[in-house]
Amino acid sequence: MKDTERLIDLRQFLIYLWERIWMIILLAALFAGAFGYLGYRKQKLEWETSVGRGNASISSIYNQNRDAYYYGVQKHTDAYPPAGSSNITARIYIGFDISSLSGGTNATDVSQIYNRVQADARILLTCDTTLASIIDELNLREEYSDMKNITLEEFRFLINKNNNGTNIMQVVVTDVNAERGLDICRLLVDHFIETAKQNLKVTDVYVVDQPSVTDSRGARAASSFSPSLTGLIKYGIVGGIGGVILAAVVLLVIYVIFDRIRNAGDLAYAGTTLYGKLPKREKNREEAEKRLAYQLLLSGKKVIALVPVNEKVGEENLAEKLEQELLSVGQKASSFTFSDGKKTGELIREVEKASEKQDIVIVGTPAIKEHADGLLLSSAADGLVLLATYGNTTMKDMKFAVNEAKTSGTEMIGTVLNKTKR
Repeated sequence: MKDTERLIDLRQFLIYLWERIWMIILLAALFAGAFGYLGYRKQKLEWETSVGRGNASISSIYNQNRDAYYYGVQKHTDAYPPAGSSNITARIYIGFDISSLSGGTNATDVSQIYNRVQADARILLTCDTTLASIIDELNLREEYSDMKNITLEEFRFLINKNNNGTNIMQVVVTDVNAERGLDICRLLVDHFIETAKQNLKVTDVYVVDQPSVTDSRGARAASSFSPSLTGLIKYGIVGGIGGVILAAVVLLVIYVIFDRIRNAGDLAYAGTTLYGKLPKREKNREEAEKRLAYQLLLSGKKVIALVPVNEKVGEENLAEKLEQELLSVGQKASSFTFSDGKKTGELIREVEKASEKQDIVIVGTPAIKEHADGLLLSSAADGLVLLATYGNTTMKDMKFAVNEAKTSGTEMIGTVLNKTKR
């Protein structure tokens, strides 16, 4: 089992992603634009169906408030009532003794206490017990078809509550039936006053403004459509993140399916070792070739074959370049390349003669995948070095080359990766 196991090199995968950052950015931009457009269409559809055309319904009211609360893609109905609906508003005074509440006495502590009390009051106003009692008392589910299946959560989204200053809480019920909305608002206020006295540490609580219809036309909602910028940005961010994730997943699939040689781990999985690297950048290439030439000289092998895995590797002149590096430092070296036009047998004989006079002979063979001569020339050498291309040579070709090299009977020294990043 261990022979078939192979882990993805995270660092190499991140480099792979960075090389294709343009694809990730493009996909993220496309998805951000698409989701932003969907957000725009959703907002406009909501406006057209529940606001712009005057077809307000109970469902359109609580959907608008729900979207405003959770997604910010709409405005609450107390400020932006659907055409054909009514806003019923009441204001309640809530007095409390700050000294009776736990906490500090500095401005920050007092502000936090006020915020807590106000939050408690808003929660208490629309708690499940209160809402269930109002539905039962007004017999809403039996008397009105549009509330036949209304849930407590949906009922809660017909109500907006805000604090005006420190002690005033404004309650707004939005309903398509103004008379029913008045009844709901009256009971809501009555229940709150009773429960607040029992559950909140208040000194006084009473109605400042009795429930009344404050907007029965939805005039503001009937104006021209204006999308929520915040909502569009949220949709765009979600789309952009989705685009990045999708691009990463697609690239991961490509990375795995089109398996390429990129590092020493990949070579080890193919059955060989990393012997050296030849960078893609010319400014780093000369130093890398010099280092490789010295490595071959110090390997102790007299005749060394450089064998490309396939024709895509290139490097036809590498043997000659390494010879020149060694000659420049006074070493006796020769190189031969199969492309010199000589037949394989003739070339082998010349290599054998040269090895008697030189310290090292480097032979550039044809690609082992496409040419049998590559294997034959390799068998005449003391050592064999495979040549593969970073990010281009497939694992399948690499394994084939390694297996073929083993059949030559020549010791495989390792593999050189060319066109590396550094």
